[in-house]
Amino acid sequence: EDLSMDSYLYAPKDDLCHRFDWRRPYPEGWCADFAAFCADAKARQIQVLAGIAPGLDFNFAEDEADFAALLAKARQMLAAGADALVLMFDDISDDISAFAEAGLSEGGAHARLANRLQKEAGCPLLLVPRLYADEIAGDHAAYAADLNQHLAQDIAVFTSGHTIVAD
Repeated sequence: EDLSMDSYLYAPKDDLCHRFDWRRPYPEGWCADFAAFCADAKARQIQVLAGIAPGLDFNFAEDEADFAALLAKARQMLAAGADALVLMFDDISDDISAFAEAGLSEGGAHARLANRLQKEAGCPLLLVPRLYADEIAGDHAAYAADLNQHLAQDIAVFTSGHTIVAD
Protein backbone atom coordinates (compact mmCIF):
# COMPACT_ATOMS: atom_id res chain seq x y z
CA GLU A 1 0.00 0.00 0.00
CA ASP A 2 1.31 3.46 -0.92
CA LEU A 3 1.43 5.70 2.16
CA SER A 4 3.05 8.60 0.26
CA MET A 5 6.02 8.64 2.62
CA ASP A 6 9.65 8.62 1.61
CA SER A 7 11.57 8.18 4.88
CA TYR A 8 11.68 5.80 7.82
CA LEU A 9 13.39 6.67 11.11
CA TYR A 10 14.78 3.65 12.94
CA ALA A 11 15.04 4.73 16.60
CA PRO A 12 13.18 2.37 18.95
CA LYS A 13 13.87 3.24 22.58
CA ASP A 14 13.52 -0.41 23.58
CA ASP A 15 16.48 -1.33 21.34
CA LEU A 16 19.31 -1.48 23.89
CA CYS A 17 22.00 -0.87 21.25
CA HIS A 18 20.22 2.29 20.12
CA ARG A 19 20.07 4.06 23.48
CA PHE A 20 20.92 2.43 26.81
CA ASP A 21 23.90 0.44 25.53
CA TRP A 22 24.68 2.55 22.47
CA ARG A 23 28.42 1.79 22.64
CA ARG A 24 27.82 -1.93 22.00
CA PRO A 25 27.93 -2.92 18.32
CA TYR A 26 24.86 -4.55 16.86
CA PRO A 27 25.13 -8.35 16.53
CA GLU A 28 25.90 -9.79 13.10
CA GLY A 29 22.42 -11.31 12.71
CA TRP A 30 20.75 -8.00 13.52
CA CYS A 31 22.94 -6.27 10.91
CA ALA A 32 21.88 -8.81 8.28
CA ASP A 33 18.20 -8.23 9.09
CA PHE A 34 18.67 -4.44 9.05
CA ALA A 35 20.50 -4.67 5.70
CA ALA A 36 17.57 -6.63 4.25
CA PHE A 37 15.17 -4.03 5.63
CA CYS A 38 17.24 -1.21 4.09
CA ALA A 39 17.36 -2.98 0.73
CA ASP A 40 13.58 -3.44 0.76
CA ALA A 41 13.11 0.22 1.69
CA LYS A 42 15.44 1.35 -1.10
CA ALA A 43 13.47 -0.77 -3.60
CA ARG A 44 10.38 1.18 -2.53
CA GLN A 45 12.18 4.57 -2.75
CA ILE A 46 12.16 4.97 1.03
CA GLN A 47 15.26 6.35 2.72
CA VAL A 48 16.23 4.85 6.05
CA LEU A 49 17.37 7.22 8.77
CA ALA A 50 19.30 5.40 11.50
CA GLY A 51 19.00 6.92 14.96
CA ILE A 52 21.73 6.73 17.58
CA ALA A 53 21.02 8.11 21.06
CA PRO A 54 24.21 8.57 23.14
CA GLY A 55 22.81 11.36 25.31
CA LEU A 56 22.24 9.40 28.51
CA ASP A 57 25.95 9.10 29.25
CA PHE A 58 28.18 10.46 26.46
CA ASN A 59 31.34 11.84 28.09
CA PHE A 60 31.80 15.32 26.61
CA ALA A 61 34.76 16.11 28.89
CA GLU A 62 36.85 13.17 27.67
CA ASP A 63 35.11 12.25 24.47
CA GLU A 64 37.66 10.37 22.33
CA ALA A 65 36.67 6.84 23.44
CA ASP A 66 32.97 7.69 23.29
CA PHE A 67 33.34 9.35 19.90
CA ALA A 68 35.17 6.28 18.56
CA ALA A 69 32.28 4.08 19.76
CA LEU A 70 29.72 6.48 18.25
CA LEU A 71 31.54 6.57 14.91
CA ALA A 72 31.83 2.77 14.87
CA LYS A 73 28.08 2.46 15.51
CA ALA A 74 27.36 5.02 12.77
CA ARG A 75 29.57 3.18 10.28
CA GLN A 76 27.87 -0.09 11.19
CA MET A 77 24.43 1.37 10.42
CA LEU A 78 25.65 2.94 7.18
CA ALA A 79 27.35 -0.30 6.05
CA ALA A 80 24.03 -2.09 6.56
CA GLY A 81 22.36 0.35 4.18
CA ALA A 82 21.11 3.36 6.17
CA ASP A 83 20.94 6.49 4.04
CA ALA A 84 21.53 9.00 6.85
CA LEU A 85 22.12 9.21 10.58
CA VAL A 86 20.04 10.90 13.26
CA LEU A 87 21.92 11.95 16.39
CA MET A 88 19.35 11.96 19.18
CA PHE A 89 19.42 13.85 22.49
CA ASP A 90 15.72 13.56 23.32
CA ASP A 91 14.42 12.45 26.71
CA ILE A 92 17.65 12.91 28.65
CA SER A 93 18.48 14.72 31.87
CA ASP A 94 18.52 18.51 31.99
CA ASP A 95 21.61 18.40 34.25
CA ILE A 96 24.15 20.50 32.37
CA SER A 97 27.08 19.88 34.76
CA ALA A 98 28.71 17.47 32.29
CA PHE A 99 28.92 20.26 29.73
CA ALA A 100 30.34 22.74 32.23
CA GLU A 101 33.05 20.18 33.14
CA ALA A 102 33.95 20.04 29.44
CA GLY A 103 33.98 23.86 29.19
CA LEU A 104 31.04 23.82 26.80
CA SER A 105 27.44 24.88 26.73
CA GLU A 106 24.86 22.15 26.16
CA GLY A 107 23.86 23.48 22.74
CA GLY A 108 27.48 24.00 21.77
CA ALA A 109 28.41 20.46 22.84
CA HIS A 110 25.54 18.92 20.89
CA ALA A 111 26.42 20.97 17.80
CA ARG A 112 30.11 20.10 18.02
CA LEU A 113 29.36 16.38 18.28
CA ALA A 114 26.86 16.50 15.40
CA ASN A 115 29.30 18.37 13.18
CA ARG A 116 32.14 15.97 13.92
CA LEU A 117 30.00 12.88 13.41
CA GLN A 118 28.69 14.14 10.07
CA LYS A 119 32.19 15.00 8.88
CA GLU A 120 33.85 11.75 9.95
CA ALA A 121 30.97 9.45 8.97
CA GLY A 122 30.73 11.18 5.60
CA CYS A 123 26.96 11.06 5.33
CA PRO A 124 23.90 13.24 5.86
CA LEU A 125 23.09 13.84 9.52
CA LEU A 126 19.98 15.08 11.26
CA LEU A 127 19.71 16.12 14.92
CA VAL A 128 17.09 15.69 17.60
CA PRO A 129 18.04 18.27 20.23
CA ARG A 130 17.27 17.84 23.93
CA LEU A 131 14.93 20.85 23.79
CA TYR A 132 12.78 19.79 20.86
CA ALA A 133 9.47 21.08 22.27
CA ASP A 134 8.59 24.21 24.21
CA GLU A 135 7.13 22.22 27.11
CA ILE A 136 10.51 20.59 27.94
CA ALA A 137 12.27 22.25 30.88
CA GLY A 138 15.40 24.22 30.06
CA ASP A 139 16.78 27.52 28.84
CA HIS A 140 15.46 27.30 25.28
CA ALA A 141 16.86 30.66 24.18
CA ALA A 142 20.42 29.90 25.29
CA TYR A 143 20.33 26.33 23.96
CA ALA A 144 18.97 27.40 20.58
CA ALA A 145 21.41 30.29 20.28
CA ASP A 146 24.40 28.04 20.95
CA LEU A 147 23.08 25.28 18.72
CA ASN A 148 22.36 27.69 15.87
CA GLN A 149 25.72 29.43 16.23
CA HIS A 150 27.77 26.22 16.08
CA LEU A 151 25.73 23.67 14.11
CA ALA A 152 26.67 23.09 10.46
CA GLN A 153 24.06 24.65 8.19
CA ASP A 154 23.36 21.39 6.35
CA ILE A 155 22.29 19.51 9.49
CA ALA A 156 18.50 19.46 9.78
CA VAL A 157 16.96 19.71 13.27
CA PHE A 158 13.81 17.90 14.42
CA THR A 159 11.41 19.94 16.55
CA SER A 160 7.80 19.45 17.54
CA GLY A 161 6.75 23.00 18.42
CA HIS A 162 4.85 23.84 21.59
CA THR A 163 4.03 20.35 22.81
CA ILE A 164 5.53 16.92 22.41
CA VAL A 165 2.19 15.33 21.54
CA ALA A 166 -0.37 17.47 19.75
CA ASP A 167 -3.93 17.54 21.04
